[in-house]
Amino acid sequence: MMDDGSASDGSGKNKRTRFADDITVVSVKEAPVAGSSPKESARAHVQAYTETLQEKSLASMLVAAAEEYLSERSRLFYKERKLSSMKINADFIPKSAKIALVLDVTDEAKKTQEFESLEVEAAAVIESCRQELKKLVVKTTELNVAQMKTSVKRTFAKSLRNLANGFLTLEDVTTYDADCDRHWIC
Repeated sequence: MMDDGSASDGSGKNKRTRFADDITVVSVKEAPVAGSSPKESARAHVQAYTETLQEKSLASMLVAAAEEYLSERSRLFYKERKLSSMKINADFIPKSAKIALVLDVTDEAKKTQEFESLEVEAAAVIESCRQELKKLVVKTTELNVAQMKTSVKRTFAKSLRNLANGFLTLEDVTTYDADCDRHWIC
């Protein structure tokens, strides 16, 4: 505990500060492994931070909440990156929008001028269809990203609520006034 000499019981220890005497401080800078993914690095930071907490049950709740949030945030990040690359790269055609047309003719018919013009016309129609389908895929992906953003926000809010409930339980709070404006716990 911290000793500031202002304890009311004469022990010299400040009762408001709740640090264990034997706390091991883990350096967050040392936590991530070199070459790890951003998600793994974030997990390591969370683990390093929660190891410094005195209340282990709250620490496990924090790890679970962080894991759920990181997983959803990671999926959102990669989906946004995919959407961005689809929008930027004009030549990119999603797999679901790839179409092909085979004009089946004899070898002699392939040599004619009329077939060559049909082939050019078919290629133009196919490219036009691909671009229209790509627009639909991009719009669908934008809808998915918007839904995923909402899901990430819900997960975060749910985690905050669960952590608050866990904290209230750990601190053995039996009365809670939801209408209290000035204090979180009244």
